[in-house]
Amino acid sequence: MYSFLRNFSGISSIKTKDYHEKRAHYYMMFKGKSAKFCLTTEDNIHIAGLLIERSASDSVLVICHGYKQSKEHLLALAELFPEYTIVLFDLRAHGDSGGNKISFGHHEYKDVCAILDFLKQDSRFNNKKLYGLGISMGAASMAHAASKLDVFDGLILDSCFSVIDFKVVTKFIKIPYFLFNVGKFLFKIIYDIDINSIKPGLYLSSLGICLLTILQKTQSFMIFSI
Repeated sequence: MYSFLRNFSGISSIKTKDYHEKRAHYYMMFKGKSAKFCLTTEDNIHIAGLLIERSASDSVLVICHGYKQSKEHLLALAELFPEYTIVLFDLRAHGDSGGNKISFGHHEYKDVCAILDFLKQDSRFNNKKLYGLGISMGAASMAHAASKLDVFDGLILDSCFSVIDFKVVTKFIKIPYFLFNVGKFLFKIIYDIDINSIKPGLYLSSLGICLLTILQKTQSFMIFSI
């Protein structure tokens, strides 16, 4: 029980700090080609971002990392989209952003919305198509934001969970089923968040855009396009 409580506390509050080697390597790769920026969410959380602007591009790609990652972890994806202007950022309680609580998309969608507002207000991007690429918790946050703000022309969502159930949780911590229910109860008491209310699958059903989802099942990936 002590081990479970320790893991439960860590799963929702530990900031990402293990990205410094990736940070140095990729920042050298994009030296002189990227610019840092910062902004504030509607609930007053500081969000750190990185802009790789390609002057000849006609599209912007917003990339959103997963649980306990950071923008540096996904910088290599900028090489896969050389014709796009790239926007990367740290979700709250990750990397260089503020906050100390992880809510698996319940609040993180506000971070994505802040990025989208930033792009909307910047005249450099007004006439460009806007796409999003999210991974796991980042994909869930991006789906929620897309349902709030109708601005994306297309989305790529990798390993986006439809609900947070026992199978999803055991990807992060190995616990017996009865402790999963204890964890949900503690999450509600401590953070005032109902785990059952986090349902990215519902947000996806409301999107009327080009959508590619990559769903993880055991060790393989299944790809569907809608």
